[in-house]
Amino acid sequence: MLPTNAGASAQVLLAWLDPPDLDRIVAATTFTRFTDKTITTGTQLRSRLDETRTEGVAVSRGEVDPDVIGIAAPVRGAADKVVAGISVVAAASRVPDHAVGRIADLVRNAAEEIGDRLRLLAV
Repeated sequence: MLPTNAGASAQVLLAWLDPPDLDRIVAATTFTRFTDKTITTGTQLRSRLDETRTEGVAVSRGEVDPDVIGIAAPVRGAADKVVAGISVVAAASRVPDHAVGRIADLVRNAAEEIGDRLRLLAV
């Protein structure tokens, strides 16, 4: 299981929750620190989730492991509801800053394609 407070995969799932569900999860979160970049407060987490919703993708550098980057995007099912996420995780030392945007676009596009297929199955 992945921590609630750290990593792109968790953030992309939390970002589109209904507010009461998010409030309940944040209230129950322990906010364990894994590295010096780990989100350790509800305020920090909510701020990151706002960024994730704005960007349409979550990016995490060193929040769970010091040299790991995660990039995740939401997969939307029926009624445009987020039903899953898709992520790419890599050694951060192998992903230069200038490549993050392009990788995020690819992850976002893959999530959209999966969502399109899921919605076709629901018809």
